[in-house]
Amino acid sequence: MRHQDERGFSLIEVLVSMVIMMVGLVAVAQLLAVSVQTHTLGRRTSEASALAATKLEELAKLNHATAPAVQITPGGGVDPLANNVPNYFDITAAGYTRRWQVTAGPAANTRRVTVRVIPPANRTPWLKTVDVTTILRQW
Repeated sequence: MRHQDERGFSLIEVLVSMVIMMVGLVAVAQLLAVSVQTHTLGRRTSEASALAATKLEELAKLNHATAPAVQITPGGGVDPLANNVPNYFDITAAGYTRRWQVTAGPAANTRRVTVRVIPPANRTPWLKTVDVTTILRQW
């Protein structure tokens, strides 16, 4: 026998509140997953950008007249940014492939260099290729 002053929640009220809470928790879990994926992509893009900058610094120190790595890329129908062409690619210790293309610069004693950094295949599904282009000047 129930007394008039007894108070509490009915089973329906508890179930409705649990459904509302579960919807909120699922939304937060999805947001967390997207946040982790975005962080991973950003970290890998930053890593690839640093590798491209390092390669550009290495190339800037080379003599344009004698170093094979900064000679104007030969035509021949082979794109050195899409294929591993001798003297125009290397592979880092972390497994990244760096490819570069060298063209004549806008002024004398300059080269236009594009470096493409390709992450290793084991970095899936967050593969992010980074291209950096700059002008190198021979002093």
